[in-house]
Amino acid sequence: MVKETTQKPLPGTFLLPRQRGGNSAFPSVPDGAAMFYVAISAVIMAFSSLFTIFPILVFLLLWFRHAFYKGVF
Repeated sequence: MVKETTQKPLPGTFLLPRQRGGNSAFPSVPDGAAMFYVAISAVIMAFSSLFTIFPILVFLLLWFRHAFYKGVF
C-alpha cells in the first residue's frame, strides 16, 4: 500500500500562487496592498482631469501585469 505524501487543502483555504525564481520581473506585492492601490488609483482617475484614454490604459496595463504575475489568469 502506497501512502499519499501530498496534503490536500482544507475547504475554504486559499492556495499559494506559483512560486517564481529569485530574479523575478515584478516585486511580490501583498493582495491587500494591491487592492488598496487599485481603489486609490480608480478614485484619483475618476475625480481628476485624467479623462483621456491613455492614463486609463496605462493603469490597466500595470494592473493586468500584476494579475498575471499573481497567477490569477
